[in-house]
Amino acid sequence: MALAVLLLLQSADTAAPTIVSVTARAEPTKVLVVFSKPIDPVSAEAAANYAIDNGVKIESAQRAIDLRSVTLTTTPLSEGIPYTLTVKNVHDCAMPPVAVAPGTLKTFPFVKGLFGAAPKEESRAPRMPKYAKPVMFNTPEADAILGALQVFPKNNPWNEDISKRPVHPDSDKIVASVGRDKGFRYNLDMAFILVPASQPRIDVKVKGTEESDKGPYPVPDNAPIEGWPLDGKALEVAQQSGGADRHMLVVVAANGMLYEFYQAFKRPSGWEATGEATWDLKTNKMRPRSWTSADAAGLPIFPSLPASRSASGASWTMRCGSRCSRPGGPSSIPPPTRRDARIPPRSRRWASASG
Repeated sequence: MALAVLLLLQSADTAAPTIVSVTARAEPTKVLVVFSKPIDPVSAEAAANYAIDNGVKIESAQRAIDLRSVTLTTTPLSEGIPYTLTVKNVHDCAMPPVAVAPGTLKTFPFVKGLFGAAPKEESRAPRMPKYAKPVMFNTPEADAILGALQVFPKNNPWNEDISKRPVHPDSDKIVASVGRDKGFRYNLDMAFILVPASQPRIDVKVKGTEESDKGPYPVPDNAPIEGWPLDGKALEVAQQSGGADRHMLVVVAANGMLYEFYQAFKRPSGWEATGEATWDLKTNKMRPRSWTSADAAGLPIFPSLPASRSASGASWTMRCGSRCSRPGGPSSIPPPTRRDARIPPRSRRWASASG
């Protein structure tokens, strides 16, 4: 009986799919098309079913796991030119299938910036306390240094004020998928260390070299490992064993450089890690698309950490944006994530609500 009802409902769906939006941002060879309903993968992934004017060639089409979005790979687009996308023969998943109406089209621009404007790299003149030796994260000295540190340019997505941005149309569904009444858990055990520009650089044996940045790296002997000191261990013991992800974060505040390691260990022969990602905090540069980082989403960890405002850690504040995720869910890679984001996407912009 349930099957019969389902078939009846499907056969009654006679509405043709329409184009909800067409966007091309950040990457000049990627165009994202969102349809009003789930679409058939065969017709959706036929590049011949799409056309863009002004001499743009469509090389491939890939339907996303949400069933409604298609990413077109094209020849490079240019800013300042209005493009028109025309779609034909793409049909939905109904029985029988319904195709888009003849002449379905939508005009769109290409924007270099992620959020509607091309990011302009900003120069900054650091004004921070001088320090000649490594400074541990949970100290008054670290608070003073962090107070003068600009973590990415002010126009970077990490620093965007989203309080007045429109709520996503699927906001309620996304929140429900996470769990509206669930608590919010955050890391207070992600230690880091601030080192001076003169910190000696050393070789670290990095196993995953394909998607890691090359050394040598300014890692000090007393670099802390994720979990310390809340694990109750002596630093030397924590550096050598225990834990799972074992992130190690090293910040050169004066130069605005960040070095993040995954599964770091201090062996008798020296430091080793499974992977490493280097970040220039002075620019908006992202990692190559599909590359991982110490954070599996291809994002940096340090910018999202809650910052202690006292040596005891009695008070906390958010330095800038925060990255949050939940287990499971389909994959997607919306910027600024570069790899393996989940539903909700790891770069989804969240705003807290009272009540």
